[in-house]
Amino acid sequence: MPSIRAKPGIDPVMREDQKSEETPLLTVDNLCVSFRHHGITRAEDSDARVVSNVSFTLSPGRTLALVGESGSGKSVTALSLVRLLGRNAHVSGRARFKNHELLTCPEAEMRTLRGGAITMVFQEPMTSLNPLHKVEHQIGEILRLHGLHGTEAIRARVVELLQEVGIRDAESRLDSYPHQLSGGQRQRVMIAMALANRPDLLIADEPTTALDVTVQAQILTLLQELQRRYGMAMLFITHDLGIVRKIADDVAVMRKGEIVEAKPTASLFAAPEHPYTRALLAAEPKGSAPADDPGRPVLIETKDLRVWFPIKTGLLRRTSGYIKAVDGVTMTLREGQTVGVVGESGSGKTTLGLALLRLISSEGPIVFLGRRIDGLGNAAIRPLRADMQIVFQDPYGSLSPRLSIADIVAEGLGLKNHHLSLAEKREAVARALADTGLDPATMDRYPHEFSGGQRQRIAIARAMVLEPKFVMLDEPTSALDVSVQAQIVDLLRDLQARRGLSYLFISHDLKVVRALANEIIVMRQGKVVEQGPAREILTAPKEDYTRALFAAAFDMQGQA
Repeated sequence: MPSIRAKPGIDPVMREDQKSEETPLLTVDNLCVSFRHHGITRAEDSDARVVSNVSFTLSPGRTLALVGESGSGKSVTALSLVRLLGRNAHVSGRARFKNHELLTCPEAEMRTLRGGAITMVFQEPMTSLNPLHKVEHQIGEILRLHGLHGTEAIRARVVELLQEVGIRDAESRLDSYPHQLSGGQRQRVMIAMALANRPDLLIADEPTTALDVTVQAQILTLLQELQRRYGMAMLFITHDLGIVRKIADDVAVMRKGEIVEAKPTASLFAAPEHPYTRALLAAEPKGSAPADDPGRPVLIETKDLRVWFPIKTGLLRRTSGYIKAVDGVTMTLREGQTVGVVGESGSGKTTLGLALLRLISSEGPIVFLGRRIDGLGNAAIRPLRADMQIVFQDPYGSLSPRLSIADIVAEGLGLKNHHLSLAEKREAVARALADTGLDPATMDRYPHEFSGGQRQRIAIARAMVLEPKFVMLDEPTSALDVSVQAQIVDLLRDLQARRGLSYLFISHDLKVVRALANEIIVMRQGKVVEQGPAREILTAPKEDYTRALFAAAFDMQGQA
């Protein structure tokens, strides 16, 4: 059974009934990590450390969750254990795995351990998998590196692994490239690679963050089943406390590189002691959407909207069928109202929003501000662009790294006024940044100088600077820590109240939807499964699919 030893001054958390003579699989003592800057190492300066005096033990078959906000040192801790940090990293302390000293053993010994006895599953499988290689090659490479030879033997083992992680018709997937798989399938391939050599320790770094709730639940169940089968230990890194409650035996809460509290999971949730832990547990989107007023004017509406993508086959590329991404959706959005769109990945949520914004072609009437826009060309719709804006899921990917914040936020101002002076543009940017809770004095910095939450505020400021009437919010909180999520929800609600904004809010996080949406549309395979007032659907869903989706979501989020 594991114990967790936090920094000096924090009591050990192993209960009397947990004590065991079992030898720990992994023992970490006073782990510290700092980074060299311009050739100078400030390892002795504790203020420069990103991880400071972290200690814990982990026994076979147990799961320890490292929890904390972005920048707390969770991933750096894990990467330092397998020596995957850059050359500018300075790591001290001890990390003993079985009879191996991880921080000081020869690199050849470390290479044998990595991918063998110790493996990792990362957050974003699309960037972790090589886009140029097929599934069989990528899993087979791990097997070859650790001693399995023979094409037929390797292929048979790859198929066995794919079946083990729940990929149907595994043989047909051997020649697939990563982009040909869904997000859940890609993560299953990553897990297959991690389990290829039956590791003793699996390090899972936010392995479900990029997935929708039903796929999250499937992946977590899979990890638990495989853990029981192999008896492996798991170091699970996450900021999602609902996942922690579901999967972890013990929890270590990290803040600014230190473990501030460490306990068995049930004890931590029942009686958190540190103020930061209590704040983290309490930090979730609260409140509800403002009262809906059915007398308000309609801002945008559509009837029987369809987005069908043709499937081209044969030498002549003839259309043999259609992917019905959006198939017959009817909706109305009023001024000052929020319509939440929920559903699994691939259900058509984002496609619906892009069609309403006229960013992709569609069939069916779309009326915006009393005017049909579905037949307008680019030139005709351009004057309306300032009134319809979008905020994307990934605040870093949607901001140009080569432009300053001032340039990013001001970029669209020409849509409303071509004659603004530089001073007037900067004044408008300053107002937008202040409105979203950012310091206008930071406008000349670049995106990489801001945290994830700050970058999402910048993305919101870029949309709000044009004073739009309609904003599509595409999973704007899914990549953020729970405390930052709550801040962004409060910000969006405040901006809506002050400006009378209308939101199309796309999300798989039902806590966030509940806090913002007046109405909800549940989508599956391009069709509307259920639609109506948010309170009614959240409390008494009528359709089996809606009930299953909500059950998976609230189970993942730790609610009844």
